[in-house]
Parts: sequence; C-alpha cells; structure tokens
Amino acid sequence: MRIAVLITGFYRPYCDYENNIKALFSEVTNVEIDFFMTTWYDPSLTNLKHENYKVVDVESQSVYVNELKNHNEFLSFVNSYKNDDPLYHKWSLQGESPAKYVTPFIYYKLNRGLNIIKKYSLLNNRTYDLVFKTRTDITLEGKFSDKYIHTMYNDGIYVKQIAYHNIKDFKGCHEYCIYTNNWVDDNFYFFKPNMLDKIKDIYQDYYNVSVENNTWITHLIFHLYFKKYNIKVYDHNFNGFIMRKDNWFQPHFYLY
Repeated sequence: MRIAVLITGFYRPYCDYENNIKALFSEVTNVEIDFFMTTWYDPSLTNLKHENYKVVDVESQSVYVNELKNHNEFLSFVNSYKNDDPLYHKWSLQGESPAKYVTPFIYYKLNRGLNIIKKYSLLNNRTYDLVFKTRTDITLEGKFSDKYIHTMYNDGIYVKQIAYHNIKDFKGCHEYCIYTNNWVDDNFYFFKPNMLDKIKDIYQDYYNVSVENNTWITHLIFHLYFKKYNIKVYDHNFNGFIMRKDNWFQPHFYLY
C-alpha cells in the first residue's frame, strides 16, 4: 500500500502532524507514505524540515496572489455579497484572515499540490493507492485497519459529511457556523488516484459554483462541485482537531 499525503495552506506546525498521519496507518501492513507540501513564504519556514517530503513547494506571497484564477471576479462577488443568514455575518469576520476571501487560495493550492503529485508520479514511475489531503494544524483521531483500507475500491471522495442544522458557537478561528447536509469538511479527505484530475479541477470551476449557488463558503462549494459533476461522496470515520496557537478545538460537525 503506497499513499501520497498532500499538505497545503499556511504553515502552522502547532502539532506533530507528520507522526500523527503515520500513526493512522500503524495497523496497516506494508504501507509507504510519501509527503508533499505546497505553502507560501513566511519567516517561520526557516525551520521547515525537508527530509520527510518528496516535494516541498514554497511560493512567494506575490506570486501566489498573482496566479489566482478568477481572483478579482471572486473579490467583487464576495464584497457585494448580500445574505441575511447570520453565518455570513459571523463567520466571515473571524480568524487570521476574513474567511470570505480565502476560497481562491484554498483551491489554487489544492490544484497546485495535486499537479505536483501527478508530475512526481509520472517522472519517477511511482504509483499510489490513495491520495490524502490535510494541513499542518490538524491532528486526526482513529486508525486505519487492513480490512478497512482494502475495502475502499469506490471511485469518489471520502470526506466527513456535516449533519448539523443549528447555529453552534465554539472556540477557535470562527465564532458561529450553521451546518446542513450540504456541507463537508474540506480540511481532511482522501481518494483513489484515478479521481485526482476531477478533484484538482475544482480550481477551474470554483468561481462558477460560487456564483451559481450564491455562496463563498468552501465547505459548501466543495460539496456542490461534487454534486455538479456526479462525484460520489463517502463518509469517512475519522475525527479531526484543529490547533490554533496552543488552543485545540473540535469543529461541532464532528460531535454527533
């Protein structure tokens, strides 16, 4: 079993994320894990360890912004966005950067990272059984077993589906969220390599999906993109915790 792990986004090494990912597969026999990362330049990256990764891709902030597809159109869309739902008022102003502006960045890095894995695989004749997407500020609860991992023959994406319908407040980067059955957790998910092109191409269509469905929230855009292109969604069994500056919180959609 050979697994590619893609880590994207801002580099927040608040936890031992590498060993945490390896621990997920500690009960799986004959497993190899290749790490790939794509992030952007920040002084904290001076201590980034390279030896555990097949590829570490660090862009400058200016290149990162200039390369964004439909960025200006998306900014215009979200800046003129009107919705009386309290979610859009509460959630958009929380965190290190306003949540409503980050969508293009998230899908750009996803596209770039999966392209890196695809290129590396072709150049090195190295194939993978599964591709995982995560971040450096997430720790995961649970373990794969041989039985579970070898039954994942479905073509689709394994992602935590969100089932809450109520406003919930919690400590962390966002103050309030409303969850419905149309939401999925876009922080951690996995899929077979034959789905790689379909997953990475969300970047080509995120703006259209946003406008068509009148939303800028990545958790919704992700699900709506799957629905638009008939990508099967399977619920996985792993809970995640996010670290923010020495403060762990568990998103409410994991608390069934």
